[in-house]
Amino acid sequence: MILYSTYLGGSGFDTGRAIAVDSAGNAYVTGSTNSADFPTTPGAFNTTCTGFCNTSFVTKVLADGGLGYSTFMGGVTGAWAIVVDSAGAAYITGGAGSGLPLVNAFQSVPAGGFAQKLKPDGTALDYSTYLGGGGDWGRGIAVDTSGSAYVVGSTSAMNFPLKNALQSSLLYPLSNAFITKFSPDGASLAFSTYLGGTSPFNSAGDVATGVAIDPLGNIHITGTSSSCEFPLSLNAFNTDCGRISTDPEVFRRHPELGWQPDSVFHVHAERTGGIFTRNRSRQERQQLRPRHYDFEQLSSAESHRNITAGVIEWFRHRT
Repeated sequence: MILYSTYLGGSGFDTGRAIAVDSAGNAYVTGSTNSADFPTTPGAFNTTCTGFCNTSFVTKVLADGGLGYSTFMGGVTGAWAIVVDSAGAAYITGGAGSGLPLVNAFQSVPAGGFAQKLKPDGTALDYSTYLGGGGDWGRGIAVDTSGSAYVVGSTSAMNFPLKNALQSSLLYPLSNAFITKFSPDGASLAFSTYLGGTSPFNSAGDVATGVAIDPLGNIHITGTSSSCEFPLSLNAFNTDCGRISTDPEVFRRHPELGWQPDSVFHVHAERTGGIFTRNRSRQERQQLRPRHYDFEQLSSAESHRNITAGVIEWFRHRT
């Protein structure tokens, strides 16, 4: 039974890229739009997109399918991920260009990444900040019980902002992953670090695509790596990176098709401590759909990286 189904957008090109749901069943959708007539609601943070309209949006859809609020987020941006805290505030990250509205910003200098926090009623920003040094891209975001946002993604910037870094230098100039923890007000960093290897076997480098925080405050990160020198812990479940191709994606073994390219792009931490990753595989065989989604529950000894204290506890290459 479909509870509701609706179009969302204007007369231009609109892309929904991420969705989050709060405890009341309200859905929060984010993405990018170049539609000046994208539907917004009275009193929302930003109801107009003038000139060259190419910006992010956040739309709250109520549990019954009605519109809670809808707003442009300002600047030339493309949101890629969203999370909602227990109070209903929405946090987004993605790629940024010029004109990002700055509110209580940690970084006012334009960069490739950004983070924004929208008030629960959608009327204003609690903070809005650039993040990076150029060539940056926010791909995942999570929030803990104190209201601190964690942003992950990729960067090619040698001057990416760092604090209490596990890895203090960019080891591969085309792309290393990063993880950054903001203070609850967004004005400072708790920590920020590169994460990656030194000599990837192709140009893809290392990209963090998802992050989750478990009830103990441990940070779980997933993504792709083409570096066999990716930092591993001593008790890693799998230390074989499976260098079998120059394709810029990691690989997994499909039970029917054997080795297939795979992008791991989402991670979820349950209250019980169980970890789930979601994989997007592009299959060339006709018997499978063009996009096959696979959910796999992983034990704590397989995929968890805990860097709350600046130390990787364990890490697993996916094969």
